[in-house]
Amino acid sequence: MLESLHAAELEHIVSLQRIPVPAVVMKALSNLGPSAYLVCLLGLIYVCFDSRLGARLLLVYFGSEVVSHFTKLAFHSPRPFWMDERVQAFEPTATSFGLPSGHSLVATCIWLLLAVEARRAWFWVASINVILLVSLSRVWLGAHFISDVVAGWLFGGLVLLMFFWGERRFGGLCTRLNLKQQVLLTGLVTITIVVLGFAIRATMAANVDPTQWPKYPGTARSFRSLGAYSGTVLGLGIGLAMAARWARFHAGGPIKQRVLRVLLIAAPAALYGLRPRGLLKELPDLLGFTLLFVATALAAWGFTFALPWLLIRIGLAGPSPAVETLSPSTESQHEPKLP
Repeated sequence: MLESLHAAELEHIVSLQRIPVPAVVMKALSNLGPSAYLVCLLGLIYVCFDSRLGARLLLVYFGSEVVSHFTKLAFHSPRPFWMDERVQAFEPTATSFGLPSGHSLVATCIWLLLAVEARRAWFWVASINVILLVSLSRVWLGAHFISDVVAGWLFGGLVLLMFFWGERRFGGLCTRLNLKQQVLLTGLVTITIVVLGFAIRATMAANVDPTQWPKYPGTARSFRSLGAYSGTVLGLGIGLAMAARWARFHAGGPIKQRVLRVLLIAAPAALYGLRPRGLLKELPDLLGFTLLFVATALAAWGFTFALPWLLIRIGLAGPSPAVETLSPSTESQHEPKLP
């Protein structure tokens, strides 16, 4: 069924790519979906505007990335430029499987969540247009079939509905847990993600890829993305739990304070951007998984807890008596306190 649908869609993709639009424009639109730019925007919201909203956005972002990773592996579907040489591969480094479009899935989650929070009709219109433009860019770039982006919308909507349901059903319960219980819960969620990822990978191990597909499916089966996403979830969960106790901060404040916060973050971000490319390329897959898991867990923990704690200590953010993260604001008198 998918094969015949893809064959019909290829003609539309080839026709769409004849539209004379600079590739740089389409790549810029694509970056409104999952990208370092979007992560920076969410981080900026957490540090400089609304830490509670920023925390929710980060959790939804990486949760939707996990769902995207799982579904791509499960559907084991090609990208257009794997199947037809007429399709220009403007993103030849897109090496994961195609269905669903991760960009459409994540963009649906993030931009609709922002629209729900903004509660403005114009923002709803803008968010829907952003999602459509991201989806269009993925097809134009030859990275996805039209059916891939439609599936991305459906999965993204489902993830967002599950997030809202989980907040209402279990949010209060989670905030009443003590720190040890929250850390244990985060660990169990992380272990579940890892086990599911390895299980899905194992079930498709015997699948033979069609001969016309290039070398990409080998990379698409890699454990490395799973390591990055699961490690980030672990770091976010523990970081937010600790921040609710020892680093509740007011994300607003004078413009000068906010600019200085951004500059403080910019230094390590710039170093990351200047890192050597392909640093882990030659390492065994499981070793790459482990290194990425540890690195992303530390980075997420540092951003959600260590950074706010530092900002309060050096006077770049004021402590907030209100709960601005997803973790509890009150704790037992027996809980340890950081100096």
